[in-house]
Amino acid sequence: MKLITLVTTLTLALGGCAANERYIVSASPPAAQDEVVVARPGYFWVHGHWIREGNRWAWRGGYYQAERPGYSYREGGWQRNGNAYVWVEGGWRTQG
Repeated sequence: MKLITLVTTLTLALGGCAANERYIVSASPPAAQDEVVVARPGYFWVHGHWIREGNRWAWRGGYYQAERPGYSYREGGWQRNGNAYVWVEGGWRTQG
């Protein structure tokens, strides 16, 4: 818990934005939950994912985001790093 708080605090202080949060945990996240997605022209669905809230996992539901011409969206995900799991935030990237 202290490591999560420290990393989140440092990330927010250095990045200045909650969208850049990084979570580092020792337990693997549960399997992703199924989400019903309805196609919406001009929008992209960002899938939900698990986050840590104290000592438990909590589901953060997905959401629609307006498409950005010339960009593609790369989903975030949990990556194993040694004995820990690190959340790497997704985001828009230029195509090409």
